[in-house]
Amino acid sequence: MEKIAFLGLGRMGLPMARRLASGGYPLTVWNRTPGRVPEPVEGLVEVADPAAAVRGAGVVVTMLADPAALAAVAGRITAELAPGTVWVEMSSVGPAAVAEVRTQLPDGVRLVDAPVLGSVGPAGTGGLTVLVGGGPVDVERVRPVLERLGRVVDCGGPGAGAALKLVAIGAIVGGVAVVAEALALA
Repeated sequence: MEKIAFLGLGRMGLPMARRLASGGYPLTVWNRTPGRVPEPVEGLVEVADPAAAVRGAGVVVTMLADPAALAAVAGRITAELAPGTVWVEMSSVGPAAVAEVRTQLPDGVRLVDAPVLGSVGPAGTGGLTVLVGGGPVDVERVRPVLERLGRVVDCGGPGAGAALKLVAIGAIVGGVAVVAEALALA
């Protein structure tokens, strides 16, 4: 199994990284706030610098807080990405942020957008829904990694996963508002 760099160990990222490590994937992990791995996890090595994390990785996964965090991390790692690397962007940042990162990639580096639907519990058990957008060859290369995290839904070309995530969130928020109004009326 090729080395994975996993950047972003927040509420969702840490259980996702643990899930990948428990499946035998060797991971180098990084988080903006150091010390996010509370106890040793077999196959998981925490480093202090995102550039160090991505060196030698065939797959880079980002699970970051927002577009600003994604842009900041991209600025620190793109020069270290080797040709043949596939970057799997899993944050909920929208298609514009994903497109911006894509413009910064070195030659030979590919990007797959794969935001998730689900919460912390499913992140640790492989119960997420992974909305994937990207080129077919790139998606197939990272499919085993994504399937370890949950059910993979192919959404189309580059940016399609990030776009569908926005649609899904909009529908969920709208549904919650309708239920709240109905309960208020009741």
